[in-house]
Amino acid sequence: MRSIHVEDLLREGSKSLGLKPLAGLSGLGRTVSSWKVSRPGKALSRQQMRIGANRPLILGRTELEVLKGLSQGRRRALLRELALMEVPCLILEDSLPCPEELLLLFQSHTIPLLSSSLGGSRLNREMAKVLRELLGPPLHIQGVLLKVLGLGVLIIGRSGIGKSECALDLIDRGHCLVADDFVELFMDPKGKVKGRSPELIRHHMEVRGLGILNIMELFGPEAIEECCSVDLVVELLEWAQFEEEDRSGLVRRTFTLLDKDLPLLRMPVSLNRNIAILVEVAVRNHLLGMRGRSPLRSFDRKIQRRLHGGATQ
Repeated sequence: MRSIHVEDLLREGSKSLGLKPLAGLSGLGRTVSSWKVSRPGKALSRQQMRIGANRPLILGRTELEVLKGLSQGRRRALLRELALMEVPCLILEDSLPCPEELLLLFQSHTIPLLSSSLGGSRLNREMAKVLRELLGPPLHIQGVLLKVLGLGVLIIGRSGIGKSECALDLIDRGHCLVADDFVELFMDPKGKVKGRSPELIRHHMEVRGLGILNIMELFGPEAIEECCSVDLVVELLEWAQFEEEDRSGLVRRTFTLLDKDLPLLRMPVSLNRNIAILVEVAVRNHLLGMRGRSPLRSFDRKIQRRLHGGATQ
């Protein structure tokens, strides 16, 4: 799938969207790879707010009213949380005046803060039109797709961060490779996003230091899956990018592929971490959630009851 820079969106949307830069211009190199936008609305103040990590975030009158109604401490914490979500850019609709706190925070975090003269459904419609023209048809994405415990896991991240090494470790643990480096995406008749490898490089994987490996010949046909759905996206990032990251797991992110919002897990990489085991545990945890069980939410409710003087049982 193609990506564009916020700078491209600003340039192409200056007339049709009335886009103007307000702050964070050193972050114009951030990437956008979805046609969709995020509009949190009144959910902005909720702990488990869902924000798409690869699409613009739009704030309007509703969101600004929510911010205004919060205490100063909670407002600052919420704005900081928004900044740490690392959205490509934030757009204020209807040329609304920008709160000083928002301006300063996004400037310090080098996140582009833009203003649009449009608002509401018209802004959504015109924004989608501009992004579709810039991105073109989403047909592929760079990453590694595996089937782990029956779940399709797409691992993404910058070149050289260790995606293929993590995948190789998972294959050694009994999981299946679907595609390495170049994942073809398509929508099945039921509306699920699926991925496969191009025929030319199918069953192969490139690992730095080892070269190109034939996984079927090394591990057998049971280590290969021709195609699978994409159920979870795992983004590998440098450890330094997680110095101020939310550690509770309550922040829920999504990654948009073929207009479908998929759960996104961002995972820091360091020399002493076994990423393959962490990915496997993340899949087990995700499967629990799909069955309606969430140990994290149960733990959070227990803490909230204790804070309000209730019993923890």
